[in-house]
Amino acid sequence: MAQSHFDNAFITQQLQENEALLNHAQQVALIGSWEYDIDKKEYNCTDQLCVMLGLKPSRHLILDDFIAPVVEEDKSLVINAWNDALTKAKDYDIDYRICLNNEVRWVHEKLHVIRDEFGKVVRLLGTVQDVNEKIQYEQHIETLAFNDPLTQIPNRAWIHKELSKVLERKHLKSHSGFLLMLNIDRFKTINNARGSRYGDALLKAVGHRLQSCQFGDAMIKVARMAGDEFGVLIVSTHFAEMPLIDLEHFFNGPLSASLFNSVYD
Repeated sequence: MAQSHFDNAFITQQLQENEALLNHAQQVALIGSWEYDIDKKEYNCTDQLCVMLGLKPSRHLILDDFIAPVVEEDKSLVINAWNDALTKAKDYDIDYRICLNNEVRWVHEKLHVIRDEFGKVVRLLGTVQDVNEKIQYEQHIETLAFNDPLTQIPNRAWIHKELSKVLERKHLKSHSGFLLMLNIDRFKTINNARGSRYGDALLKAVGHRLQSCQFGDAMIKVARMAGDEFGVLIVSTHFAEMPLIDLEHFFNGPLSASLFNSVYD
């Protein structure tokens, strides 16, 4: 009897030590884990996950507790993924934002569906990791890759990427687009006469003014290609229906006026 009591105490101690090691590892990795009981509709979470999501350490957490810290714009993403896991037995792997103490952070969640020998879903296992620094770094790299450092507007690489997207969407929705190449008349003369500081300010002003250009329902995107050259990508569903003569009138009339006013207002 005494031996059995000793064995139970030893096993309990080992479990507590293992749990402490797990919590420490999760704190270092900024990752928490959870398990969902299908029958009881309750979560069992690690302490680190409760800290990350601002939850009270409780064995009776429900879905609403997990949805509460998710920012409003991302809640539908999380709820839809969760519903698919329950109704279609689908694993998911998603990024979304949470807000705690007025600070917004990115997290990455992975869910795995566990089935019994008959294929019935019996448990859901998930992990949530804080990936805020990783996503901020990726966004910074993307900014460096696709933004012009002088004007802070998109660059040539970005406009190429947007053109590819327009071409990919063409089979989904009828539309036409045009890429206009514009440059500043006598820019080199102005830059030499007034200095590079004045020239840089002019490039910034033209880029930002072009970005403010609007015309009907047309999508207008602007990028600095090189030097004083700017690319203006214009996409509209109406272009595909317009006769050639009307397109010529559009570019020589309303669109030219819109671009001209944006730059010289």
